[in-house]
Amino acid sequence: MAQPIGGTVTIDARLWVADRSGNLVRDITSYVESGYVDWDSDRSGGSPMGCEFVLSKTNLVTPWKDYLIPFQTLTYDSGVTVRAQMGHFMVMPHGETHSAIDERSTVSGRDLTAVLAISKYLDRENFSAAANLVTVQTGILSELSLAKYNFPTTTKTLGAAKSFGIGTSRLQVMNHFFHRFGWYRLYMELDGTLRSLPYRKLSTSQPSKMYTEDHLVDLLEVDTPPTDKFANVIILQKEIEGGDSIQSIAREDSPTVPWSTVSLGVEIVRGPESVSDVEDQTALDLLAQSELDNAAAYEKIIKLRTLPDPNQEIYRTVDLYLTGDKDHLNGRYRVAAWRIGFTPDDALVDLTLSRVARFIDNSLVPGQGLLDV
Repeated sequence: MAQPIGGTVTIDARLWVADRSGNLVRDITSYVESGYVDWDSDRSGGSPMGCEFVLSKTNLVTPWKDYLIPFQTLTYDSGVTVRAQMGHFMVMPHGETHSAIDERSTVSGRDLTAVLAISKYLDRENFSAAANLVTVQTGILSELSLAKYNFPTTTKTLGAAKSFGIGTSRLQVMNHFFHRFGWYRLYMELDGTLRSLPYRKLSTSQPSKMYTEDHLVDLLEVDTPPTDKFANVIILQKEIEGGDSIQSIAREDSPTVPWSTVSLGVEIVRGPESVSDVEDQTALDLLAQSELDNAAAYEKIIKLRTLPDPNQEIYRTVDLYLTGDKDHLNGRYRVAAWRIGFTPDDALVDLTLSRVARFIDNSLVPGQGLLDV
């Protein structure tokens, strides 16, 4: 559902201790002093979503064993109520402080991909060439009793037998196969669902939201993009043993795109870069297009703060539509990172967005195809 705007909003935030399956065990909201949930597409370690909560009591949760599930309920003066789960996190080892009058712990958590990251094979693991991609992945999840997932059906098989050595994590295996077929690495939605899907062209994908001045609290900054990451041409290649290499070139040549080869009058090329673990030409083409989307997104990077909205997106785009002296920032943006404050005193949302398309001469219509989220 689109975010309501205007008027006042009442925020009820709840933090529950849960188990791995998502069963709620006990409510520890009364101990929460502050907290947040965040996601960063560039975060290393394989678990891009995390959380942190400052609690006024120690020894409330056990690292590795316990999980945290936060919720926010927003009630607008119009009567509209929005209730959202804000993740499902494995509790990590954390610190605590003690004084003569109080105690405090700062508890951090990592999303459910962390369960797969710490789970490693203790023997060589073999996968058959005839095995279906999704069947392999759901089988790995079932080994750890992770039953909440959503993958598109596919007839793709692994195509070649593959073995992984002792000490390889289950997350490494899953992401190897997803990458091989041009899918996003495994990630978790805010409702705790583990997901992946084939790469999609971000500049033409349906935006999940449209932001206007009515949604913004502050435009924090417009970053200077790193020049070594921008490109309007991407070249990827894979060497084939005993045969010719395969190659994929993804280009932005549209004259309506301001940073295209035509508009700039110059090809800014990244590559050729060697890729070893893609399955075929189709997967290589998907990966090249994804790399082009990401490289082109460094044309404009902005950080902004919005009104409370716990329904944030992963691997989605949003439209930014401003007026006046900010209208040059308008366009379709890739969501690169976000941070959602948890308590009513700190419930604003910080977003980092990178532009993948501009609104020029109605070549891209603001909000066109807006998803009902």
